[in-house]
Amino acid sequence: MSFHNPFRTTTSTTIWSKPPSTEVFNAPIIYHSILLAAFKGISVTFNGDWQQKKDQGGLIFVLATAEASHRSG
Repeated sequence: MSFHNPFRTTTSTTIWSKPPSTEVFNAPIIYHSILLAAFKGISVTFNGDWQQKKDQGGLIFVLATAEASHRSG
């Protein structure tokens, strides 16, 4: 499986959680669900015209339990 999906974002996008009351998720995402047993590895490259001190790109893995997967499906 291969993805090549360059995209641009606007300023002030973030994924940030600081319990108990701060939850911000307004960054663009590419979401794809697979079985954990099918996952073999990943290679990711991020490029950007980084200008601010905290400019960044990243990768987030969300691992759901089998119970959670059945509830959402």
